[in-house]
Amino acid sequence: MQKAKIEVRRIPDNNNDSNNRKPDLPPIFDDPLAALAYEQVGRRAAFSCPLKYCLKLNGLSNWHPFVETLREYELGKITTYEGSVLEAYYNKHQPANASEAIVGFKQTPDIFRTQPAHVYRLSPWHPDSAEHVDSSVKEFTKEHFPSHDGEVMTLESDGFQYHGPVSQKKGQFEYHRLIQIYESIKDNGYNRELGHAYFLMLRRGKDVRFLARGDGNHRTAAMAALGHDKIPALFQRPIIFDIEMAEHWVQVQKNVWTHDQAVAYFNHLFDFDSRKWARKHNLISR
Repeated sequence: MQKAKIEVRRIPDNNNDSNNRKPDLPPIFDDPLAALAYEQVGRRAAFSCPLKYCLKLNGLSNWHPFVETLREYELGKITTYEGSVLEAYYNKHQPANASEAIVGFKQTPDIFRTQPAHVYRLSPWHPDSAEHVDSSVKEFTKEHFPSHDGEVMTLESDGFQYHGPVSQKKGQFEYHRLIQIYESIKDNGYNRELGHAYFLMLRRGKDVRFLARGDGNHRTAAMAALGHDKIPALFQRPIIFDIEMAEHWVQVQKNVWTHDQAVAYFNHLFDFDSRKWARKHNLISR
């Protein structure tokens, strides 16, 4: 990790009108651990998150359909959802249950084979039940799209943004949202006032990874496709999930995940080559 540097931006209040005042931004650290320590004493902090260490709960890391879709768009190869990598991904990765939703991983809990695919988000450290994850994803999907000027869509009728199957309406929405954010950042740069990406930190010995959780997935993809090494980010919670604590994680304590399964999954997130997986499924745009 680099030595921490702090950048503080304060927006001047030129007219003394609090209604027109832009919000102050949290200081941003080059070193994520320094930002984490700052947050742990009750102060909000942002950090420059290294994109090469970012990953998703479904195991995708060094390849993601959002990024690949934007790269083919930039090259002018495909400029519509139809025929895009995103459409191909949704058509090819259609898990029948939560176990199949985690790419390349076979040591999932037994209950994953009887749960809907989106319940793969019940990680070993998740505090709630499979039923809670199911209802939360359904509610999020229903509420999320109107907030982004999209048509009202539901999980049941239109699918989930991180795997197929999805409706044509849903696929087109995700595609156009990606392009819109990509073009905005390309033309105007990354504007922290419009929000940050959110991550949790995972640690295995001296190695760390950043698990995308919450807002910012499309912004993260756009920054990666534009060739940036880092993205301004916030911690979803100011904690580290360390593999040494695996036996104490909530779902391990509840016997949903065994200790061995939890450790295997954690290692999978660090080690899985999702680009190799994508190439095997003809999802690499060349």
